[in-house]
Amino acid sequence: MLCRDFLPTVVVLSLTGCIELAIDFPDLGADIQQSDGAEVDAKAVAPWPASDGSAPFQHAEIYAHTAEQLYHFDPTTQKLKLVGAFDCLSEVNTSATEEGMTDIAVDADGRMLGVALSEASEGKPVLVEIDRETAACKVVVELSQQLQGLSFVPGGLLDPEKEVLVGIWASCQYHRVDQQTGQVTKLGTITEPCLSKGGDLVAIKGDATYTTAITDEAQNTDNLLIFNPATAALESNRGDTKLQGVNAGLAYWGGTLYGFTLAGQIVEINRLSAQLKVVAEFPDLSFRGAGVRTTAPIVY
Repeated sequence: MLCRDFLPTVVVLSLTGCIELAIDFPDLGADIQQSDGAEVDAKAVAPWPASDGSAPFQHAEIYAHTAEQLYHFDPTTQKLKLVGAFDCLSEVNTSATEEGMTDIAVDADGRMLGVALSEASEGKPVLVEIDRETAACKVVVELSQQLQGLSFVPGGLLDPEKEVLVGIWASCQYHRVDQQTGQVTKLGTITEPCLSKGGDLVAIKGDATYTTAITDEAQNTDNLLIFNPATAALESNRGDTKLQGVNAGLAYWGGTLYGFTLAGQIVEINRLSAQLKVVAEFPDLSFRGAGVRTTAPIVY
């Protein structure tokens, strides 16, 4: 999410020292084939049971995005499909990874929100609502501060009934976001030392709230962390993923975590051991975030 030294190798250095990607985007709606052509071992077939007992999912619903465009990823087929371009953004400087759409979040009903920064917002961070079928978006409110990661937390954790929008920053500072006023309120720091170069999180009803971060100054790769979404207190460190910036986007489906990297990789992460496997690579893309409903299935 921020300009870091682990960006893709096909780059151009800008005058500011950030990294600028040269990307040719595919046609809207086209399937983007994974680069290695690996066969897919589907873990389950539709319908997928929702974690809250509501109507089951008829197909996998993981969303990922670059600075300017929204994608749908199906983990059972490993196909990535371009949904569309975010039309509420303008003059996005892709050389600065804090610009464009920084991250997205999806609630149990499928409502998608995002945090964005572009010329259209006069350089200020804004909360936007996104049509997950077309990627059309509109500004909801200006935020009191920028966030790297965004997620909804299931009801019963921060609010007795309602889902709550939360966000995270690079130093593992965890915040609550008021969708009406745009006020961002710090709830705590997950652990120290802590550096989340990817900067995303995902919370699933009936499972846990996950993020990844570097937690040892002598270590340069991300650990998989579980933390309390009400207090930010670290609950479990599941181990080293052996990859840096694994969670530019972080999502979940069927008991497995999925990381979307700035280098265009999509990885599976074992939720118990943190063991990681690259399942697809798209070297022409730089993922900035990902999102999934809080009721994503937890079939193991």
